[in-house]
Formats: sequence, C-alpha cells, structure tokens
Amino acid sequence: MILTLLSNAVIYTDWFRREGDYAVFVAEALSITASTTVTIDVYHKSSNAESAMDGTSTGKSISLTAAGRGSVDMGASSAVALRELVRFKISCDVGSSNKWAIVSLLPPSWYNRGNG
Repeated sequence: MILTLLSNAVIYTDWFRREGDYAVFVAEALSITASTTVTIDVYHKSSNAESAMDGTSTGKSISLTAAGRGSVDMGASSAVALRELVRFKISCDVGSSNKWAIVSLLPPSWYNRGNG
C-alpha cells in the first residue's frame, strides 16, 4: 500500500487478521520533506469487539524521518501478544504545515513461536 501524506494527516487502515503468533511490520518512506516525521502506530483488537473503531494501541510504532525503511518486531520480546485483528494508525506531523511524505507499507512478515 502506497500513501501520500500531508501535514496533519491521520489515517487508519482497515482491520486485517493476524496470521501468526508474531509479526514484523515494515514501512518505507519513498520521499519525505525535511524535518518531517511519519509515525505508524500498531493497533489490535479481539475479533468479537463490538465496534469497528474499538481497538487498543500496542504501544509499538515505526517512526520515519528520512527516506528509507523502518520496522517494528512484534515478537516474544515485545511483551505484547497481538490479538486477532490488527491495523495501523498513520500520522504525518500533526500540528505542522507544508510537510509531506510518500510512504509504502510492506506486507507483514508473520511467524510462530517455536516448540522447544
């Protein structure tokens, strides 16, 4: 998914199903203006949550301030067990003006805990 973000943009992706015990989420700033910060927060919820808006921040995020990739590993060491549904909140310099970024969200890499 490729997004063009302007100053003060806040975008929520659709919910998607967790496909493993853990995940690595990767985003890439393809182009970004100087002194711009794009923050991608990871949210999750149980599949039986009543509202489409329900969800809780995992407290984990990706921060992009220059062209290049950033990632967050939601593995065993993250101390957060992902619930059944996951989505991202993407924001671009809330409170600023004349800033923009083109960001690509790569497909998650899912993996399971090992036996042993």
